[in-house]
Amino acid sequence: MYEERKYRKWSNSSNLIISNVKDFESDLYILSEINVEKIALEEVRKIRKIIFKYGEENVDFFKSLIPLKVKDDDPEIIKHMKEATAKANVGPMASVAGAVNFYLSKKLEKICKTLIIENGGDLYIKSSKERIINIYAGESIFKDKINILSKGEIGICTSSGIMGHSLSFGKADAVVVKDKDTLVADSFATSIGNMIKTKEDIEKGLEFAKQNNLEGVIIIAFNKIGIWGNIKLVK
Repeated sequence: MYEERKYRKWSNSSNLIISNVKDFESDLYILSEINVEKIALEEVRKIRKIIFKYGEENVDFFKSLIPLKVKDDDPEIIKHMKEATAKANVGPMASVAGAVNFYLSKKLEKICKTLIIENGGDLYIKSSKERIINIYAGESIFKDKINILSKGEIGICTSSGIMGHSLSFGKADAVVVKDKDTLVADSFATSIGNMIKTKEDIEKGLEFAKQNNLEGVIIIAFNKIGIWGNIKLVK
């Protein structure tokens, strides 16, 4: 089910050009030095074709909520999805938005020095300039109050148990995971999000992130917030 990305209206492109790319469930908002809509749409369609062809031939790939084994003849993107989600102990499709972002970036970085790709709350960022990322925390007391600083190449992915169409078994307003591997960030956002059912689970989620050497995590739930790792908060 499509949900309008109203939060996109708040973005400040800082002299970057906005490209909107839509292909079925994929709805990407891209900021870069040039308009990349045509080349990005072509690449997204190629990426989706690989994923959906594999899913049609391997019935468990779309439905599994647990990790699947990597096969020798798996396409590169499928191997990456399986490996990332295995680390987080979730099914391979938990990394699909991060996968689209990352593999699209490999194409676009040939023509763009700066890239910000947003895909349903999941971000791939490559920027030599510091960027401020606002964390959308629903109607919690932290709504519009949490901003983090980002620079360099990084994945910042979000899962919510109360917003959006993605599957979550938890009750967090937002779980934000930062990692150098965008697919890992996406996978652990889902995994940690699934853990958060009471306020006591916030500490468990932070510990899980620490054990798995993630770059950083923010958990917002039950009007409380937990933060661990390389997270720089700014006004």
